[in-house]
Amino acid sequence: PNRQMADAYADRSYGSDPVGFGQTLGIIVVDFQKAFTRPGGALAGSPHIEAAVEATQRLLTHARAAGVRVAVSYVAYATLDAMPHWKVRAVKTDLFRGMPGTELDPRITAGGQSDFVFENCAAAPFYPPSRLFTAMHHV
Repeated sequence: PNRQMADAYADRSYGSDPVGFGQTLGIIVVDFQKAFTRPGGALAGSPHIEAAVEATQRLLTHARAAGVRVAVSYVAYATLDAMPHWKVRAVKTDLFRGMPGTELDPRITAGGQSDFVFENCAAAPFYPPSRLFTAMHHV
């Protein structure tokens, strides 16, 4: 089954052109903000998210100590009109700039400054600011 899936993507030209690599390692942390991670957060409560935050906290402690570049993203909107179409009501009520749910989880920011912080990134790895981070730091 895995080979069939790989062939299906290759047949559609996925992976046909090399992308290359940067000169250094970097980490982009996506959406670990209080709405998703803290008790009472509108979208919180999943043990999977809690486990991911704890593992990421450990990873970032070691990465920052080793000088690895770290970028973090969170979702926050200025207005309802600035928001893409969402099917999740809590996004439409709890993720506006300045609201508690848009604050980064302190476990992610503890122990070091992030090199780059950007907002409004539901698809952060593909969002222009993350591309800027990777280009600026040769990640």
